[in-house]
Amino acid sequence: MIRQLSEFLMAECRKQGLTNQALAERCNNQISADYIGKIKNKVPKTVSIDILNILAVGLGMTLKQLLEEAGIIDTLDHYTLNNIEADKFIEQLSDYISPFVNVKEMSAAQRIELANYIYDNIRMVSYKYK
Repeated sequence: MIRQLSEFLMAECRKQGLTNQALAERCNNQISADYIGKIKNKVPKTVSIDILNILAVGLGMTLKQLLEEAGIIDTLDHYTLNNIEADKFIEQLSDYISPFVNVKEMSAAQRIELANYIYDNIRMVSYKYK
């Protein structure tokens, strides 16, 4: 993973004309220019999902885009839940998400969108533990 991330980060910084310091600033200095340089030089063996998310924001993309474009996850590895699967999935999770979202008042399209969003993010986190 670190090799792919390193190559992608170098190419994306070149493409956007970003130095390590400029990228660190775009990341709101949540990571240092020195650490960005270490990632480019493949020094850390692993990088946390939080660091990946910070880098994605600094590069002007989502975490999923960064992971896909870096080749860390396969862009073709996507499955969209259908209406029945989405309803079942939301029903199973309703106790956990109902304090935040009233799923009973959602339309079918909204439930499908929410189910796929949660499903994609669960899958994305699972890549971290492969």
